Amino acid sequence: MFNAISWNSFLYSVGLIVGAYYFISTLLLYYDEIKDWLARRGQRATPTPATSSAVMGDIEASSPIVFRHSTAKIEDLVIGENDEPGEQIGAVGSPETKTSWQEIDKLLDEVRTVLAMVVESSCDRQECASLMTSLFGRYPHLKETSYRESVTLYVLQLSRESLSYELSLQDVLSWWEAR
Repeated sequence: MFNAISWNSFLYSVGLIVGAYYFISTLLLYYDEIKDWLARRGQRATPTPATSSAVMGDIEASSPIVFRHSTAKIEDLVIGENDEPGEQIGAVGSPETKTSWQEIDKLLDEVRTVLAMVVESSCDRQECASLMTSLFGRYPHLKETSYRESVTLYVLQLSRESLSYELSLQDVLSWWEAR
């Protein structure tokens, strides 16, 4: 350890160096803002117009949200006088009412797992098709729902991101029909 300087001198020097660093950094980063602030310091406060540039940037208009509507025929609805308050009223024959979100989430997790395994094992197109066909075979009730299209597009997107070969829409659709 140095005997020539005291702790007091050392801490004073470190404080000056750190203070100078932050002072210079602030001047370099906020030069324009500081210059504007100093120029306005002597003037009366006037409200800034709303058209000036915002601190966080301009707000971009978002595209309109498109809602997906599903309809049911009146004949498919079951409504009775003796319905209990806790009972749900819904379309009887609709396959979507029988499909739970947990099931779809489970299928998507399994799709991610299988595709990761295909990438890791460097499987070719036929092996990938065989694995995905057996996976989709475990969910035959999803074949008749509108979720099939979403799952198919999700598989295509994941395959484009991770696989070394290109899968077509027909490839993925054939996996649904194979069993």
